[in-house]
Amino acid sequence: MSIGDNIRRYRLERGLTQLMLSQKLNVSEKTVSSWEVNRTEPSIGYIEELADILGCRKSDLIGEPAALTPEEYTLIKKFRYLDEYGLKNVLSVLDNEFERCVAQDRKKESNIS
Repeated sequence: MSIGDNIRRYRLERGLTQLMLSQKLNVSEKTVSSWEVNRTEPSIGYIEELADILGCRKSDLIGEPAALTPEEYTLIKKFRYLDEYGLKNVLSVLDNEFERCVAQDRKKESNIS
């Protein structure tokens, strides 16, 4: 099942309308509808909020993880080889970039609303 299918299923199981869910998330009803029909996907920040509101795990919404690509395996291998200094630097950049992307996604989603 897709993320949108899972959002819809959990929303209906909880007896929530799209309007009720949108109000809890402070997004438009159109945004929730767009997620549920798989036109767009919620950012990771909204996935976390959705999981809290719908009383499920983030993984329940996201579904089965995709298999890793060869490039991802290579990155993991390199990551595991790093010493403490390298880990600290990589994690710092990763955290900063993640936060930047989440903020960017939220801005895009608020423009849809």
